[in-house]
Amino acid sequence: IETFNVIYEEVKLEDFEFDKTIETFFYPCPCGDIFEATLEQLLNGQDILKCPSYINKKNIEC
Repeated sequence: IETFNVIYEEVKLEDFEFDKTIETFFYPCPCGDIFEATLEQLLNGQDILKCPSYINKKNIEC
């Protein structure tokens, strides 16, 4: 079975909130949950984030 990522929305990194203390970016999901990525994840090339409430259903590309 082949699976595909569905990109819900492409968002600029500058639109994310950044918490300097934990070096993590946050962006609200329409479902009410929050997308999050650490600075380290982004520097390592992870640029598609999965909503914690909709794993494998909705993704966001930043």
